[in-house]
Amino acid sequence: MADVHIIHGSDRWLCRQTLKQLLAASKMSSAAVETVSAKDLGPVGLLDRLGAVPLFAAQRCVWVEDAECMTAWPQAQLTALKQCHSAQDSVTLMIYMVKSFGKSKNAASLRGFGKVHDCLPLTEWQHDTACHEMQAWVRQQRKSLTQPAARLLIEWLGTDRDLLYSELQKLLSYMGERGEIRENDVVAVSLAQHIHPFALTDAVLENNGPRFMRELALRLRDEHPLPLLGLLAGQFRLLLQLWAHRGQSPETLAALLGRKPFVITKTLKALPHWPMARCSRALQRLHQCDIALKGLEGSLNFPESYFMAQCARIWI
Repeated sequence: MADVHIIHGSDRWLCRQTLKQLLAASKMSSAAVETVSAKDLGPVGLLDRLGAVPLFAAQRCVWVEDAECMTAWPQAQLTALKQCHSAQDSVTLMIYMVKSFGKSKNAASLRGFGKVHDCLPLTEWQHDTACHEMQAWVRQQRKSLTQPAARLLIEWLGTDRDLLYSELQKLLSYMGERGEIRENDVVAVSLAQHIHPFALTDAVLENNGPRFMRELALRLRDEHPLPLLGLLAGQFRLLLQLWAHRGQSPETLAALLGRKPFVITKTLKALPHWPMARCSRALQRLHQCDIALKGLEGSLNFPESYFMAQCARIWI
């Protein structure tokens, strides 16, 4: 009997790494992987696919996507699937679920079906774990990653492994024969290419405080706080204007407020995150900050740090 693996979690990079490791352990190439959908095939179709004889290779791997539906399949169908696979010597079955199956009615059966691999994303606060993982991965490439460089990447991208390792691959190509990725490499290759003008306002609309603070820190490396303050104040004013005219169509609002329709549509989706009272408090905070920055410009030794601290209070 070949192996059965259940891979679950929304971390795409970790899922790909798990697949690569399992294929390497089974001595199979990626060409031997056949991708099917449990949702499209259903129990009977998946049974038929598992029973197919490989024509061009002694071993094959069936990668089953959209497998969340299997948590609702009757127990008898899961048992039949397991028996069918048990009769196969040439098929490695990999079942992929984005969502956890821990609370489903068939959780125990699925866990007993094969080896479970958790591919769960890191939280926004697991910076040390992300840092250690990146440094270990770079060592596998026979290079090294300094801690300041790793932390700068995390400050910018957060803990999304897909983004982090994509950026590390760019940095490895940029380095050439040099053996160490440093902080200035990250600034030269990564930050310079990816700072964009709408990142701050997008983070506000997404109600994503950690992303907002990362993007703000990046912008404050090269910009004075006052233009950024104006940008944020404009975003909160637009939210308040939409509250004042709620109930009208996006086209009518766009004409009334002199904005592009897509901007209005995008901002309307954020209204549940930003009630009128919360928007008003944010604008009041920015107004106080504006007075302090303009009135105390000569006496504020670190206006960027002051602005960062005041903006952080918007999310409290």
